[in-house]
Amino acid sequence: MGGFSPLVALALFGFIPVGLLSFAFLPARRAVAAIWVLGWVFLPPNAKFGLPGLPDYTKFDAILLTSLIGSLIFDGKTFFKFRPAWYDLPALAVLLIPFASSMTNGLGINDGLSSVYGAFILWVGPYLLGRLYFADLQGMKELSLWIVAGCIICIPLCLIEMRLSPQLNNWLYGYHQVSRFDQTRRYGGWRPMLFMQHGLMVGLWMSVGTLIATVLWMSGSVKRFMAMPISFWAVTLGITTVMCRSFGALALLAIGLAVASIAKQARVPSLVLALTLLPVAYVTTRSSGLWDGSELVAASSQVAGAQRGGSLEFRIKNENTLVAHALKEPIFGWGGWGRNRPDRREAGHFIATDGLWVIQLGQRGLTGLVAFMLLFLLPPALFLWRWGMIGMTHPWLAPAMAMCITVLLFMNDSLFNSMINPIYTIAAGGLTGLVMTPQVRQALGLQTRQDAWRRQQFARQQQQQAQREQAGGVPAVGRA
Repeated sequence: MGGFSPLVALALFGFIPVGLLSFAFLPARRAVAAIWVLGWVFLPPNAKFGLPGLPDYTKFDAILLTSLIGSLIFDGKTFFKFRPAWYDLPALAVLLIPFASSMTNGLGINDGLSSVYGAFILWVGPYLLGRLYFADLQGMKELSLWIVAGCIICIPLCLIEMRLSPQLNNWLYGYHQVSRFDQTRRYGGWRPMLFMQHGLMVGLWMSVGTLIATVLWMSGSVKRFMAMPISFWAVTLGITTVMCRSFGALALLAIGLAVASIAKQARVPSLVLALTLLPVAYVTTRSSGLWDGSELVAASSQVAGAQRGGSLEFRIKNENTLVAHALKEPIFGWGGWGRNRPDRREAGHFIATDGLWVIQLGQRGLTGLVAFMLLFLLPPALFLWRWGMIGMTHPWLAPAMAMCITVLLFMNDSLFNSMINPIYTIAAGGLTGLVMTPQVRQALGLQTRQDAWRRQQFARQQQQQAQREQAGGVPAVGRA
């Protein structure tokens, strides 16, 4: 842990008692949301402690362990109510496949168990919390508003770093997150990093906040938030997001807003389905060699300039090399320790692993990649299947719709970047468990086909009885 100030240790280890204290004053669901959003915004990134006999302790560990321990101590009944379902199988696969990767590569049981723990911290733990606390309409709304609040907190921090350069993490914790500071300058200005891994992560985070606030505003499900009209926050977040100077995040925001608006106005769920299938199409064509990505590079150069096009071309070139190396161990991948990256002498050039999907393919193989993609693509698909047209139009479902598009934006961003934000995984877990219960159906004024058939039968019987009475007959008593 050399090179980090004592404040880093104080923040990471001190977060646990402070976070647990929040459970004493807030409902469990609100405490979990607050721990994740505030912890993600303010805790130091990239720092880790090597503990004897244990995996490294990081920002991910601090937030997840705090929320899990607090939930078990103060709200244990929620855990005992949890019942796994078939749609939780991708999460189980994401948890277990790393062990198979370690064993098939001869890395040993200890490495396998450590890999399973890492998968739990990064993916399965957040997913489980989403299933436990946010798998209903109120949970979706609360999570969405906490994300918006977290992005609002970031507005003044972004403005400071846009003016003075990304220095907040350095001023508070004593180090910069990136080795090349020139990556923080884009389009004639500074790209903020705040207390996150990279400016790209901040850009997507602010884009997600803008998307959610806009969907809540346009749907009418939220009128005011934090003493201001929600429209004010949507516009302010949008302006700040543009000033973050992250072209990819802005492109995803534009796509997300277009999908949400058209799907609502034209009542076309197929647009959300298309956004769901886009990562599948990209990964399939790129990993099979059917598409070399040259058209995407040309389009990026034309729209965003030669510099962005060159950056994308470099990533595509690396993807080709990484995919070819990954397919030498196609089932469970190469495991950890950088073995998913070919030797530089073999490749003939420096290899950078940017896209999260190609990292999953290299480390966990095709089985791990499929499980990872299902973890994030199955929830939106389930949302469309369960809720259909009502999911596009009803104000009560607007937060869930916003979470659905948020998960898809993260998945599409993961085609080119590896910016892991577990809050999106929490959203995926909440969406997966969001089912239409009889109480919700009644509150929304909906009815199943069986309900409709029963009502038609009852109306027909009432009409027949009325006709018999008018004809002077005596109504039959005791007949079905």
